[in-house]
Amino acid sequence: MSKATLEPFLLCRGDTFKVKDELKGIAGAAWSKPLGGWLIPADRRDEVAAVLDKAGIAHSAEAPGTGAEAAAAATTAVVEASCSAAAGAVLTVSPHKKAVLVTGETQKVKELLKALKGSWNKGLGGWCFPGSQRAAVLAALRKDPTNTVTEGEAAAQPPAKRQKGSAASEGGFINDDDSE
Repeated sequence: MSKATLEPFLLCRGDTFKVKDELKGIAGAAWSKPLGGWLIPADRRDEVAAVLDKAGIAHSAEAPGTGAEAAAAATTAVVEASCSAAAGAVLTVSPHKKAVLVTGETQKVKELLKALKGSWNKGLGGWCFPGSQRAAVLAALRKDPTNTVTEGEAAAQPPAKRQKGSAASEGGFINDDDSE
């Protein structure tokens, strides 16, 4: 039977492109494409924080959730770089059928919307999220005080259906000439 050793690592994700060379210079740091971030030995936390602080990138330790993530909590810490620091985007969050649609200057917060697992809808010209994520999407967008986030109203209601009492719907004919 083979053995596996769990090593404690930091996962640094977000807008880290401008500091990639500095992160590469940290001993043991490596980019993980499947995870979309940098894997860095946990004992290098202070170096990572120093690099992010020097570049002016906001960061915070994020605790993993429940279930399988909770089991990994003992060996993994997550450092999430702010994706939209000082973005200054003007956005509208509105309901669309059973989903939530984010429109406006979304290019400025694209990485944040991707991190929230949103999908771009070309036809609607915005990012779609499940309706159950409305509060989380609003909170994440409002976390950056430079963003202006407004809540839009539901789409206009379809035209009302004809009432059953009209002559045309009763199978009768409409006589539009003057003869009787």
